Amino acid sequence: MLISFIGFMGSGKSTLTRRISRTALLPELDLDQLISERAGRSIADIFVAEGEAGFRRRETETLRDLEVEETTLLACGGGLVETPECRRLLRERGVVIWLDAPWSDLWDRLLLDDTDRPLLREMDRTGFAERYRQRRPFYAATADFRLRVDRSGVENLARQAMACSLFWSRNTESAS
Repeated sequence: MLISFIGFMGSGKSTLTRRISRTALLPELDLDQLISERAGRSIADIFVAEGEAGFRRRETETLRDLEVEETTLLACGGGLVETPECRRLLRERGVVIWLDAPWSDLWDRLLLDDTDRPLLREMDRTGFAERYRQRRPFYAATADFRLRVDRSGVENLARQAMACSLFWSRNTESAS
């Protein structure tokens, strides 16, 4: 089973996945890292060489090919939800948790971030807000649970995420 974290860039998916992995002793995967390893180059280099469409194709293939044998935490890229097959795969393979925050909080957070984010290089504040607005319906339609990251610290979010996963697991088993 996958416990997948979705949300806009800067929402803390990788941070929360690492935190839960350390405390709950669950394996963790970062989809962007897997894509980069499979391609033999950075996400930024993939965007330069293949554009966003090429990256999305690689993202879908990587998620489709992902095999896990035990409960695994998965940090997804922010735009994964734009691809219908990816939304379907996440929902079929486990629980999906949306890490949500106001776009202005995410913008401010990313201005301080030194991570190389190809899409962020192409956007100003208005473009960022528009991309955020476009993706929100996809996050909402894909997620089993929504956690507001602007209202809790990482420790509390980790507890909430694990409670959501346990609740989802118990309800899924009883429905079978």
